[in-house]
Amino acid sequence: MTNVSVNQLLQWHIPLDIADLYGAFLSNNLYNDHRNFFICNCSSVSVFGRYCEYEFEEGIYTIENLINSSINEKKTYYPKERLLPCYDLEIENNERCLDYRDICDGEFDTINGHDELYCDQIETNICESNEFRCRNGFCIDRQFLFDDQGDCTDLSDEQNLLIHKKYHNFQTCYEQASFDCDEHWCGRDMISCGDGECVPWYQRFWNGFDCHNYYTHVYNCELELVNSISVDFSITGNNGRCTTDIRELTEIDDKCVLMIKCFATLHPTCKSLEMLFNRSKYAAAHAHYLCQNHTLIKYASGIAFLSPFIRAYHVPLQFQITGELDFFAKMKMKQPGLFCLTGEYTCRGIKVTHNGSTCFKYDDIFEKSYPFPPYEYLFCQTINDSIDYCTNTTFFYLCRTSGECISKYRLFDGFIDCLDASDENDLEALDSLEPFFMKDRYNCTQNGDKSTAVMRHFLGDGINQCMNGADEMSLSINWQQQQCFKSSDSACILFRDLYNANKEDQPIHVLRFNSLCDSIWDLRNGSDETDCNEWICEPGYTKQQTNLNQWSGNCINPAWQCNGIWDYTDGSDEFNCNRSEQYPIPNCLLLKTGKIILLNESNMIAGNGHVDCSGGIDERVTYACNDGFPLNERFLCNDKITCLNPMYLCNHVNDCADGEDENEFWCGSRPSFNSSFCKPKTFACQERDDFGPCIPHEDRCRHDHASCGVSHKDKHMCVRPRKYNHKTFEQRFFPLPEMNQTQLNRTPAWFCDRGLLVRRYDKLACLCPPSFFGHRCEKHSHRLTVIFTLQIGIIKTDLIRIIVLLINQNETIDHIVLTQLPSYMGKHRIYLNYPRSQYSDLRQATSQYAVQFRLYAIDNSTIRRLFVTQYPIKHSYLPAFRIAIVLRYNDDDSYSNQFNNHYKQNSSNCSCASNSKCLILANQYITCICTSQQYGPTCHLQTPRCPINFCQNYGTCISYTNDFYNHEYRCICSSNHFGEYCQYEKAKLLLDLRNETISSSTIRIVQLLNYDLLKMQLNIERQHLMLKSSETILHNDLQLPSIGLLKEHEPIFSNIYLLYLSHNSSEKNLTQQNKIKCIHAKEFDLIPTNYSYDALLFVMKRYHRPCQQLQEKKTKTICFYDPHIYFCFCNETTRRSLCFIYDFKYDRCNECLNDGQCYAGERKTNKKEFICRCKPCIYGALCEFRMDRLKYSFESLLILDVTSTHNEINFTTQSGPKSITWIYMSICIIMTIVGLLSNTCTYLALNQQKNTRSIISRYIQMTAIVNQLILICLLIQIIYIILNQYNILSNSFINLFFFKWFTAFLSISRARLTNQIHIYSRKQYIWLLIIIITILSLNATEVIFHRLINDPRKPNYFICTVEILDHQWNIFETIFRITNHIIPFLLNIYAVITIIRTVARSKSNIHKTNFVSEIWKQIKQYYEQLACPILIIMCSAPELLMILIIKCHQWDNTPIRTSMIIMHFVSFVPQMLSYYLFIQPSTVYRKAFIDNTRIGQILYSIIQSS
Repeated sequence: MTNVSVNQLLQWHIPLDIADLYGAFLSNNLYNDHRNFFICNCSSVSVFGRYCEYEFEEGIYTIENLINSSINEKKTYYPKERLLPCYDLEIENNERCLDYRDICDGEFDTINGHDELYCDQIETNICESNEFRCRNGFCIDRQFLFDDQGDCTDLSDEQNLLIHKKYHNFQTCYEQASFDCDEHWCGRDMISCGDGECVPWYQRFWNGFDCHNYYTHVYNCELELVNSISVDFSITGNNGRCTTDIRELTEIDDKCVLMIKCFATLHPTCKSLEMLFNRSKYAAAHAHYLCQNHTLIKYASGIAFLSPFIRAYHVPLQFQITGELDFFAKMKMKQPGLFCLTGEYTCRGIKVTHNGSTCFKYDDIFEKSYPFPPYEYLFCQTINDSIDYCTNTTFFYLCRTSGECISKYRLFDGFIDCLDASDENDLEALDSLEPFFMKDRYNCTQNGDKSTAVMRHFLGDGINQCMNGADEMSLSINWQQQQCFKSSDSACILFRDLYNANKEDQPIHVLRFNSLCDSIWDLRNGSDETDCNEWICEPGYTKQQTNLNQWSGNCINPAWQCNGIWDYTDGSDEFNCNRSEQYPIPNCLLLKTGKIILLNESNMIAGNGHVDCSGGIDERVTYACNDGFPLNERFLCNDKITCLNPMYLCNHVNDCADGEDENEFWCGSRPSFNSSFCKPKTFACQERDDFGPCIPHEDRCRHDHASCGVSHKDKHMCVRPRKYNHKTFEQRFFPLPEMNQTQLNRTPAWFCDRGLLVRRYDKLACLCPPSFFGHRCEKHSHRLTVIFTLQIGIIKTDLIRIIVLLINQNETIDHIVLTQLPSYMGKHRIYLNYPRSQYSDLRQATSQYAVQFRLYAIDNSTIRRLFVTQYPIKHSYLPAFRIAIVLRYNDDDSYSNQFNNHYKQNSSNCSCASNSKCLILANQYITCICTSQQYGPTCHLQTPRCPINFCQNYGTCISYTNDFYNHEYRCICSSNHFGEYCQYEKAKLLLDLRNETISSSTIRIVQLLNYDLLKMQLNIERQHLMLKSSETILHNDLQLPSIGLLKEHEPIFSNIYLLYLSHNSSEKNLTQQNKIKCIHAKEFDLIPTNYSYDALLFVMKRYHRPCQQLQEKKTKTICFYDPHIYFCFCNETTRRSLCFIYDFKYDRCNECLNDGQCYAGERKTNKKEFICRCKPCIYGALCEFRMDRLKYSFESLLILDVTSTHNEINFTTQSGPKSITWIYMSICIIMTIVGLLSNTCTYLALNQQKNTRSIISRYIQMTAIVNQLILICLLIQIIYIILNQYNILSNSFINLFFFKWFTAFLSISRARLTNQIHIYSRKQYIWLLIIIITILSLNATEVIFHRLINDPRKPNYFICTVEILDHQWNIFETIFRITNHIIPFLLNIYAVITIIRTVARSKSNIHKTNFVSEIWKQIKQYYEQLACPILIIMCSAPELLMILIIKCHQWDNTPIRTSMIIMHFVSFVPQMLSYYLFIQPSTVYRKAFIDNTRIGQILYSIIQSS
């Protein structure tokens, strides 16, 4: 190959690894032997591959074309021979094709139960405090909650509405492979369609409610109907698949079975069997004739396709015709008639065997309202509880009557896991449940009524999970208004706040202001629509005035008049209307008299607050049902409690206690229940002699069409409802695909199922996605799903390269390399596959797998490792386990190093290009980390350079290759520009407040906001922490946001100012004169005494009052706020308030210690921008230093000489050490050297056997060791503070812990042993034990609350500090510190007095001398024992005196602070002078030192010679 470039190879469709290898060859970086190296030139555009072995189908030229073609074909064509993917458990005699979702689904799907092996581990899985536990036991980072992306495989981390609105119930999953579809998990109450779609289990034999991929028709092909026409007459084959020709079933010689199939399909090929009939009635009769001698007829060839313990059968009686053969009767004949139990199963620890004699009818299983398949329950129902069953009561709950043993995590979550539903209704279990099982639940309790709880996932989905409906509308929140479809939605923020705060309910930040007094109920019992007399309606709306004052003041749209719906409480908006249709409200059957009257303006009973008519139709706008919603179109029973949906009227079932819902007034004349042709829960249209046809009661009162086509009886007595946000969802969003069997000219795309069809060496081949494998992509991969995002702050680099590895101990199983921009804030979703050779080992609970992340900062020529972290995989036995984490970067490389022991870099046998980094994995697999200018497996391919002038306005262009090997260009813009090419100039706000006088402690924050009129919320687009009096604030858009606010935070209060309110402005120059102060609502007496929902509503309905008062005063102010709820603006024309939901705490953060107030700047792009305001006597960048009385530390004093402090705000900035700090360090060095000599001599002098037998000698030796440690740590401490390095140990900690207490106890011991000879004894160590216990007890707070903290703005700056937030612990700490300072001091004084007084009194009594003169003699005689405590007293007294006298705010005074530091150094003098305190004064110790130590002899000879 001559003069061929790498780019030319890529144009030849050469695989990237070959082109990369050729690049290595050109750079002379290839292995020596390359004689056999060759390259194939694929001349055709439809051919590709290393050896040109792959070819696209005709008309397809690229992978993109192939993908689009496959998707389009699968939408319109569905073949009968489609394969359904299976998960291979590698077990014998398994009849079923298992979906991976069948593993650990709570149901045995194999005879030996291997699919449920080890599943109890995930049922008891405990998540970390920063994690959310999904319903299926997986754990995800709490940061991923309610971000509009499902991170739990069951989507329990998102609002249930998302499943319907965004994913459309996964009904399009059959079309293509996607991450969300392939990972979606179906619950126990659903049938998995194998592709992510789920359908209710009881619809297994229903027509028209099937999986869109027709998975539910496996073994049920005869049920396939579209538009009431058999789908190409599909017939179930022997393997359960569908066939179109009954003659293919050659193995079936039973005419009964064949006739049943012919009856079900009326298939033309049945003519060959003489079983073709033109009417189903005749076919059914013939099937009954042929099968009458059969007891049971195998359904689906007897295959156990429902459960390994269930066999389905037809029975001859199914085909006996007793009346009209309508649709329902036909379906009953096609469905199995009997289900029989067979096989062996372990029931509650006891093995049970059934031989097929115990059977159940279809209705006994599928029409009994079981919440999930009852197969296990039916199999085990004859077994009593075993004493060895469900014994782990800590984590498991035994269902009361049905007997299932379920995890307590499944209690009160809104899902029924016990057949008897006791897991959701057992209030006694709720009272005794540990709190961690109920974490992240929503409490259904309202007004003190005891109720259950549900997962917050269900809030506002239109279905009452709480018995009282509180999950749809509570006392303070209409949850149906809270739709979380985008992470920034106020509803999503609310849901996340609920989880983070673990609160059941929050009455703030939830009710849209324009939903008040609009006549539509948004709160329980309509409390938002009462007491509205002061409310001002929007222009064009009518203010309702009624006789019932409670409901006066509502605003009604005039367009609603005569629309057939009551909007006024008395219905007067529908009076006197010229209408051709029936009046929207039926006549009134008076409850008291039974008289029938009209509801019109001539009577006063409608809307009077009292139910006078049957069904409550006169109060349907004002009457609240138990769920909090108005009666509306529902029927109120006479008990005034039960509210029935319209479909329950006239359905041949007494749903009201007195049966008034079946009254002739409502249902008309019809036959009695017993003689009625229509069954219960159906409605008689009364169009035939038998009063039929019968329609399901769900079809009654449907406003989109008439179900009774002739009589329209289904519309009789139906009320048109008002829309109250009470949502319902259609079962289907998309029609089933056409089962088009027309032969294509080529192999259909379904041949590869979830993969892509190509040809390899002219034979069909499939390119499978990572989640599937096999010749036709027909098998599920055993895989790990990893979802992660980076939280690394601002890093100056071109790219970030991420290597994710799946490892098993020291072996790398799989890995993937990702590239992202530093500014990218989104998630990564990847698969890591286990090798298929290890599948059998993976089904072991002891597997030790982990996923490792290695992050690198990449520039055009450099590669820098950021960090390495690793997470264990708890449940590798699951076919599709998932971890969802946030990788947080803290610049601490010590944690990363532990994962580098089996990785090598830049090895000599590495073939990576220059400037790249070689990473050799444990199994000798080499991966190369490329710079931003390189790509390819070994980085020998060069990224094209940026085009000339690609970036405008002095932007810097960076070229790189993304993960799909597409070349991209990125512009790094200057601070004033933005855009893909830096082509736009940023909007700017120039704010000059230099002429304004404010306190030095004032914190200013500027917020730029846009408003959302639909959601009635203010969205903060830009937030800036203003540290100077004049600043320019840039915004990444052409126009500034519509609203500018300035927040000024003082230590006690805060003010909010409106800077501007305008549109379409790219630049503004503002001064203090432009500030308009927004008034706090308390100045209008609009702050409730408490924020209960009723008090809150009372003041909110009066929020128009401030605008009226401000206009009357002609004030300039046009805004006001309540810091808990709304930010409001006044309309000068209408005098109305327009209030928006506003996050008043958006500028607050939690980075500060010791209860410091944290204020944030731009949170979206720079979370390190914040400032701390500390409490009095606390200061530091993070409020980490405490100066209140005895709580100060040497660090807190010295740090003031190293750093500069920003006045009262305590914003510390690094300024470098001052000259005096070098003097301090010099003093420490001298003290350490002198102390080393003194303490060494002391230790050696006492290191003699005859001396060490004395407990006093032991104390002195230990004191010498501690003294030197203290001096060394003092030196290390001051070096660390000056050099801003890692803090090894707090010196004050050791000083207080050891020296003061040891010397105090030493003095006490000496006092006790004065004039006594004390020989060594084991009991002497009791004093030492007392010292240790005392030290540990009195310094408990130092041990418990000692923290190593890192200032996120300075990654390498670590500080040791003590943070105590609990009030009681603060009290204990104060007591302990006083004790540590005062008690050793007093003990030393006591020891001195005791020694002198005891000896002097004894000598005075013996010699009959004067007591005072004897004291002076003893002082001279025992001065060596008195020297130490006296010196300690002298050195400690000045420091202790200053601590008690100086107030904390005086430490800013340099002379005082310097004096205190000097006194602190003086307190260390005793540590330097241990030899002169203990050895030199004692003749015995001094003689032992000189005689028995080498250093003593040398020193003595030096002294003698001098």
